[in-house]
Amino acid sequence: MMKFYKPLHSNEKGFTLIEVLASFVILVILLTSFFTFFIQTAKTGKNSENIVDATYIAQREMEKVYAVSKKESNREEAIKSLGYTLEANGVDFIKTEARNTIKLKLKKNTNAPNLTNIIITVYENKEITPKAQMENVFVWK
Repeated sequence: MMKFYKPLHSNEKGFTLIEVLASFVILVILLTSFFTFFIQTAKTGKNSENIVDATYIAQREMEKVYAVSKKESNREEAIKSLGYTLEANGVDFIKTEARNTIKLKLKKNTNAPNLTNIIITVYENKEITPKAQMENVFVWK
């Protein structure tokens, strides 16, 4: 006898459209997660590099202040000789370099009058949160 109907399951090889679409969606999800990971890693690396650079600048400025503290007795003039200008508040000094703004603050040490607390804060230009801050205590000449 002859059959005139097509069987429900045929032995045709290949993928259905739904299988192809499901594979594509899974692939897109995996690639998106990998790209997100790589982008976040790059951002974190750049931010860490900026913090290290700012810390180096703060250290360099602290060493310059230490050097002039041994030579000059007038604190304000010594700081100005390093390129700082006195801010309007009369307490802080500021200096702007290529990408950074450096603030220097002198505070009298209440425990020992011959000591001076020096705080150096480094900001990236146009930012309000500091990238690095360093504090030290010097015996000013």
